[in-house]
Amino acid sequence: MENHLAIADFYFQSGRSDLAIEPLRRELEENAESGLAYAMLALCLLENSGSIEEIREAVVSSIRLSPDQPISFWAKAKLDSAMGDPDGAKEAMDEAIRLDPENYYSYYLMATIAIDQENWAEAEEYLGLAQSIYPEDEDVLSLLSVVKTKLQKFDEAEIHVAQALRQDPEHAGAFIARGLQNLNQRNLDQAKEDFEESLRLDPESEYARQMVIESIKRKNPVFSGIFRYIGWVGNLSSGARIALILGPIFVFRVFRTISKTYEPILPYFYGALGVYVAFAFSTWMADPLSELCMAFTAEGRRFLSSARVKIAYLVFALILLSAALGITAVIQGSFFAGAFAGCMMLLIIPISRAHQCETAGGKIGLAVFSWFFFLVSLAGAGYSLLFENAGSSEGFLVTLFLPSLGAAVVGSWISPSGGLTNL
Repeated sequence: MENHLAIADFYFQSGRSDLAIEPLRRELEENAESGLAYAMLALCLLENSGSIEEIREAVVSSIRLSPDQPISFWAKAKLDSAMGDPDGAKEAMDEAIRLDPENYYSYYLMATIAIDQENWAEAEEYLGLAQSIYPEDEDVLSLLSVVKTKLQKFDEAEIHVAQALRQDPEHAGAFIARGLQNLNQRNLDQAKEDFEESLRLDPESEYARQMVIESIKRKNPVFSGIFRYIGWVGNLSSGARIALILGPIFVFRVFRTISKTYEPILPYFYGALGVYVAFAFSTWMADPLSELCMAFTAEGRRFLSSARVKIAYLVFALILLSAALGITAVIQGSFFAGAFAGCMMLLIIPISRAHQCETAGGKIGLAVFSWFFFLVSLAGAGYSLLFENAGSSEGFLVTLFLPSLGAAVVGSWISPSGGLTNL
């Protein structure tokens, strides 16, 4: 009888978890009581964007059949992290550590959970524990170097990445770590080379691809100022972005009352409001604007996927449509045209997030969401034109702009992309 579990383990240890899935399924057909096979299947499916339901069933089965094996709780922790439940992930890892306190990988996984929460000090602590148990592990050394860079402990970061590359000169994660060091020190050419080497070694690494793109952005003399601005607004919290967009609504109401007494200031107010609104929208559109700039450079198109290039062009078309509506609003003095232009700009947010979805189902779901958002905007526009009370600024805000804003915010939170822990 063929040893499907051994074959799966070989692929898993070789970094080809995609090839391990089928042998694991065959193993479970012959031995449905193998908790190890269920745990490995869950881990492989998680790495290859498998069905959440199948992953959840595999995790439950692995814990039921092998409650004394750390790997069962590794799978649960990774599932909880993927589902946005860091507390559940930490509880699972606490159990894994209790079962085997000398297993370095449990501390490594605990560090990745801390990194997902940007808790760099805690990540450093757990990676230190992992390193004390297994000092030569390249993954631990590479991730520890990244964490040290984030904590601005650059000398230590350099030592760890050098150790990782001595252990394995073709370790993709080590080149990511060294690239981040060079990027932080403004060695942009070397950073780009490191990220490209990481991508060559691991062509499926989305994070490596993103960092190649980031290094290109920072090197480009034409777009460097734009990218610095985009990077700054992209780091604003969601709450700050919402406040910036809602702000003009209240300011508009106040100044409209004032303008009844001081009409000469009205044109200046509308001009200032337009600039502010553009700034507020840009805080939500850092990613799509960045992708758009990349799509108009030959080097950028080489690293952007074809889907992302198409999305960038669609974003450009929406910007042109919004600009045309905005010009119409200025020429004709139409509040409706100006606000509708804003709605079309908001539509960029869910559309631009489509490429960040980790599963095909997520991409389809977000595409459907974007079309629904567009139809809601059209329905609101029709309602505003048909009913006089909705044609006022207050009616427009209630029937069209605010629902569109809500839809855009929801769209920005759907299926975020992976980060450092997916090196």
